[in-house]
Amino acid sequence: MNRSKVVYCVLFVLFLFYYGCSKTDSNSLAPYEGATDLSLTAEQTSFRPQITWVGGYVSILGINRGNKAALDTSLIWLIYAPSNGIKYPVTFGKLPSGAQDLTTSYGGKTPDSLSEDKSYTFWIMKEDIWNQISVSAKNKILFVDSTLSNSIKVSGDTIRISPLSLSRKAQTTDVFVNIKDVSSYGKFADISIIAPVNTPQITVKWKITQTNVQDTAIAAMGITEGTQYNPT
Repeated sequence: MNRSKVVYCVLFVLFLFYYGCSKTDSNSLAPYEGATDLSLTAEQTSFRPQITWVGGYVSILGINRGNKAALDTSLIWLIYAPSNGIKYPVTFGKLPSGAQDLTTSYGGKTPDSLSEDKSYTFWIMKEDIWNQISVSAKNKILFVDSTLSNSIKVSGDTIRISPLSLSRKAQTTDVFVNIKDVSSYGKFADISIIAPVNTPQITVKWKITQTNVQDTAIAAMGITEGTQYNPT
């Protein structure tokens, strides 16, 4: 009888050991602890840029003309989804499933696309902070304050928000090559550049100015970066 109990106890201990090891192996990675600051990026070479970010899904995505994030008439796009329901990436002008367009609620107006060489500010926000400021933040500037820990601080016309809940990025749309300050060197010809707005088509013209040269055709033409010409 005692021998049977010993065998039973040994088998029970082995079972617990096996079960414990199996459970540990299936969950070998410890769960992630702590929160990550929001960090946003947006395409710079597109008139309908794709926006993405790290730090989790959000409830608000906004775009303003100029270099500030604000709930005012400079808004060109403001979308909202409850429960941090906006998932990355998002393309400008394409409303994600389950999201609402709030642009006109703050006096903004959405264009068909962004414009070349214009500055825009892209920003995203978590729902907990949006619920605190959405009613009282009209015409106020939204500023990321790294000294705050998932909280807000109102200073005059500015609302300071923790990077855990707000990320913003100001940049200029730059789709086309911009040629300016064209210079002609030597006596051969004068060069002129025609670069229409919002089109990649650049026209190069020249007028032969060298004495006794009658033929307007040339053998080579090139474009160099910067203000110095090097034939190599």
